Amino acid sequence: MKTLPRISRPALLGLACLLCAAPAQAQNLLVNPSFELGTFVDRGDGFQILPNGSTAMTGWTVINDSLAWGEYPNSAPNVHPVIPRDGTFFLDLQGDGVQNSPFGGVSQSIPTVAGRRYVLKFHLGTQQDAGSPATHGPISVNASAGSTTAPFTFNPTGTTGSQWQEFKLVFVAQGASTLISITGQSTAGGAYIGLDHTSVVEVLEPTLAIAPMTGLAKLTLTGSVGSTYRIEWSHDMSALSWSPLVDLTLATASQEHTDPASPVSIGRRFYRASLLSE
Repeated sequence: MKTLPRISRPALLGLACLLCAAPAQAQNLLVNPSFELGTFVDRGDGFQILPNGSTAMTGWTVINDSLAWGEYPNSAPNVHPVIPRDGTFFLDLQGDGVQNSPFGGVSQSIPTVAGRRYVLKFHLGTQQDAGSPATHGPISVNASAGSTTAPFTFNPTGTTGSQWQEFKLVFVAQGASTLISITGQSTAGGAYIGLDHTSVVEVLEPTLAIAPMTGLAKLTLTGSVGSTYRIEWSHDMSALSWSPLVDLTLATASQEHTDPASPVSIGRRFYRASLLSE
């Protein structure tokens, strides 16, 4: 079933300001999203093996099988130092090299609101140096958020060093809490499935604020960081067809855009925003 885009209430040029309250911030609902906190005991090479059921990492539970919790710098056999995607720590879901697929994983229960839309984001990593073929990709994991689950595969194009790529899983919460989990499934090299820099945020519906600026329309779009929205305009708020003005992927919770049309051509103009992708 196709999901219809959610559209903001149209804003009319000429009003001093609409929706002037401080913009909503989509906060990361995961605790310790980059695995920086907890009781880390270096075994001597920058890694610690955590068994199934471990809660040594703040907020997380190790599931399915053991995994390796790593920090930078590190010097494990066959692994030239892995550079984390974020911070100092990262995970190797493959563990210590003795498990069979499926490998280790992590889970965490987060607070949610039933019926609201969220997006789980995470980075998968490989180590592509020629001297450590056992850490090469492609690699794959299985990610779940409640009853929503999907496989993800990272096939790196880089040929040297630590390679990371972001992946997303969109889900609708079914209750007041949702269990998030990511589990290693395969590694072509056989020795490394990197995971780092995770987040879960609510996908906010777009809002628009408008204010005149030297005769032009200055629009402030508010939504979810990383989501892409489209701003459209029309001379008639009830029009069936609206003209696209700009597509914006938000780097911050709010972003400004000025309609370049001249005041004469704008006349009476309405604006609205819709979500294109999470």
